[in-house]
Amino acid sequence: MDTYEIITWQKAMTLKNEINGQFLMRIEKNLATVYKLDDLSYIVLPLSPLGKGIIVKDRNLLDKWISERYFPTNEPVNAFYFSNKNKMDNICEHSTLLKSELFQYIYKNSSEQPEINPDAIDSIHKTLIKRKRFKDFKLHFIVLVGDFLIEKYSSEQCRWGLFESRQLLNPYTTLVLVKPYKDSFSCFELQERITGKWGYMGIRNVEFYFKRPWFQSNETDLIVKVF
Repeated sequence: MDTYEIITWQKAMTLKNEINGQFLMRIEKNLATVYKLDDLSYIVLPLSPLGKGIIVKDRNLLDKWISERYFPTNEPVNAFYFSNKNKMDNICEHSTLLKSELFQYIYKNSSEQPEINPDAIDSIHKTLIKRKRFKDFKLHFIVLVGDFLIEKYSSEQCRWGLFESRQLLNPYTTLVLVKPYKDSFSCFELQERITGKWGYMGIRNVEFYFKRPWFQSNETDLIVKVF
């Protein structure tokens, strides 16, 4: 092993048991568990058995990962967030430019911003899919739909937010809409509704789920930022 090694959850558990791993700490940011082994190395075990673990020799390096809230596991599920981290972490500062870039691509010959209604949004999505450019404009489209919902349902007092699922060493982070709920906020998982398992099924489908009860945070899945 070099300074550290990325390993499966199952291998991490095996090593913990074989080399007499002793509980050292639980990391608040991702709910991962750190064990110190008899050979003086450390195992970081994610909450989910589907996630990757790390075995590391250098305690200073481990402390650096914890303080910076980043582990070098490079799991594909987090690629979109880390590729767009600055924009997603400051989405309100970038939303106008993102939509402008999208409109410039879709309406190349128009000098005016188009009227944004359900038919226009679905048409934009179809164009991106047809031209095989949805991946390039994924964040732009999420912002377009989110801002449309915020404006249309202004009485709901919706805002942008960031949501984390703390199952992996680097929590799965997505854009959501949030609104006041009792003394806190509830959230609508907008990004998942657009880019998740079933993909985008039209703005009316998104609105259907928008009108249903919203998600309430818990220990592992929670709103971490409200804009």
